[in-house]
Formats: sequence, C-alpha cells, structure tokens
Amino acid sequence: MSAKRRVAWVGADGALGATLAPALGAQPLRLRCPDLSDDGPMGEIDGFDVVIDGAGPRVHPGLAWGDYLREHVGTATRVARSMRPGRHLVFISSAAIYGAGRGDVSASTAPRPDTFPVPPYAWAKLTAEYAVRAVSAERGVALTVLRPSIIYGPGAGGVLVTLRDFARRGLRASLLPESTRQHLLHLHLFQRVLEGLIAVPPPSETRIFVVADPFVLTSAELNAAYMAAGPRAAPLPVPIGLVARASRGWQRRTGRDLPGPVAVAAMLGLDNAYDWQPCLAHLGIDPGPFGRRVFDDFLEA
Repeated sequence: MSAKRRVAWVGADGALGATLAPALGAQPLRLRCPDLSDDGPMGEIDGFDVVIDGAGPRVHPGLAWGDYLREHVGTATRVARSMRPGRHLVFISSAAIYGAGRGDVSASTAPRPDTFPVPPYAWAKLTAEYAVRAVSAERGVALTVLRPSIIYGPGAGGVLVTLRDFARRGLRASLLPESTRQHLLHLHLFQRVLEGLIAVPPPSETRIFVVADPFVLTSAELNAAYMAAGPRAAPLPVPIGLVARASRGWQRRTGRDLPGPVAVAAMLGLDNAYDWQPCLAHLGIDPGPFGRRVFDDFLEA
C-alpha cells in the first residue's frame, strides 16, 4: 500500500498520530502554529502523494478560543497550501462539529458546534474544514474530510478507561439517563478507513465522511460493562444529561469554558447516532470484524 503511494502524517507528535502514523507506514511530520499569519509552504510535504492532517490539540483544559482556532485553522491551511495539485489531502476533522442531542447524524446534517460541550474546539474544527476546502479548491488538491466520533482502543479511551478503573477499585459510575446513545469509534476501524483512503485514487471532488463503529451503545450497556468490571463496587449516579444541559447554559451565560473534568463528563451525553455506512461502503470495508465484541474486548483488557 504505502510502497505505491508516499504518505505523510502531519501532527505525528499527537496521541493519534504517534499510534497511526507507524501503522500506516506514513512519514511522521510535526507542525505547530504559533502565528496564524504564517502560511509559508512546508517543504517537508513536497513529494508525498497522500498527506493526512491530524494536527491540532484535542479538548484540553486551559485552552481558549484563540488557541483552538490558531492551531487547527493555521495548520490546516498551511498544509493545504504546501501540497502539489492533484495530490490527496485527508483532513481529520471531528464529529464534534455536529454538537449534542442531534439524533441521527449523517454527513449532510447541519453542523451545530455551539451545542458541543466545548464549543471552541468544535468551532475550530468546523472553521478549519471551511478553510482547507477553500485552499484545496484554489490549489487543485484532492480533499477528503473525515469526521470521526470519539476514538477508543489501544492507547486511547480517556474517560471510558477511567470509569472502568474506578469500578475495579470500588467506585462504579451509573450513567443517567440510561437511554443516552454512545456512538464511538474503535482505533483499528479508523486505521482501516485511512488505509482504504490511501489505497484508492484521489477523489475528483471533495468527499466528507462521518466515521463511527457499526454499532451504537447506550449508557445502560456501559453501566452493565462497568458492573461486570466491578461487581462489588458501590454505584454512583452520574446525571450526564443534566450535566450536558447545565454546562451549555452556564457557558452561554458566563462566556467561560467548562472545567476539564466537567467537559469530559458532558461528552458522555452527546446522544448522537452517526451514519457510518457510506464511508465503509465507499471503501469496501466489511463491518463484521468491527462489531460489538471489539468494545467488550477493549473494556476487558
């Protein structure tokens, strides 16, 4: 695969890039954007057939609007400006742009970044999408935009792993309401999607794909998994729906960002279900190996 097309991963110093760049045989490149006006070309990108842009910070305590916008928009536009016409740019955006409480979500669903628990992050991702689409069209660069859901798997999992470990130590979260949908994305499935995009010819027009597991969990199923991890642990009710609603109202009234732990808890209350089928069908990926068992194996590790 990589022998036919030279691949680079921009943002390889991040958690996702550090794991996936070697797995894809991609040349790891680092890029930060301390100055949004710096749009000079990156000479390191020249000569690569496929460039995967995974640069920019994830949701992180202490980052403000300016930090997210500068890093995500600045790096995205600089990468696109550095590529030769006809080459393929794979821009990793985020399903965060859809916000929360949207029900069934497809690539054509209107973005609502203001309803995401951390709006600055979601707005920055959406703004970076618009910027990279404009620059890619100007330069004749083929573009695929990926909007992955929350990623879990080896080396990734965040709050899911934290709650499992708490249960094993004697304190088990009980997420409420139990009907809330938790639609995630396993790291290995995301890797398979990227492998597929590397292998196919560059698209003739911009393609946008939502990427998620071929199954949807509920908070009730997460609660059952945590009960299995710590059957003797004392349950602690966690009203994620209330946290999510209260956090959005608090941010609108105060104009301040959420504290890190609250933002993480609120992301368990997104209650969205993403249309994963178009992406896997386009790339000919069999969803069978990525069924519910991959999540169970992840939590049991």
